[in-house]
Amino acid sequence: ESCKRFQSMGIAADHFVSVAGTFNTGTNALSENLIANCHMPKRIKKYGARNRGVRWQVNWGKHTPVGDEQFRQGHRTYNTTDPSLATDNIFPGVAIRDPYKWMQSMCRHEYGAR
Repeated sequence: ESCKRFQSMGIAADHFVSVAGTFNTGTNALSENLIANCHMPKRIKKYGARNRGVRWQVNWGKHTPVGDEQFRQGHRTYNTTDPSLATDNIFPGVAIRDPYKWMQSMCRHEYGAR
């Protein structure tokens, strides 16, 4: 249901797919796979082949929880004024992981969750 709603909003050529998820859930692998395999034809037609419509993280930060709508709309990890990077133009691909395996992984590589 979210995908159809997203597709019907805004200008399709300005849409992106971007990655979000907590640490150790496979966000890097997901972004690499999307970058290598996902192409948005309407975006390519408007902006050229170098801009295929996939970003390695969402505007508000790959590992940032999205519960705060004001933060999600206002925070930017990209230093740009490009209007096509509006939060509403981004469809987040969210990586999740089995909680038991995730906790084991967090104990090995805790990142900023100390």
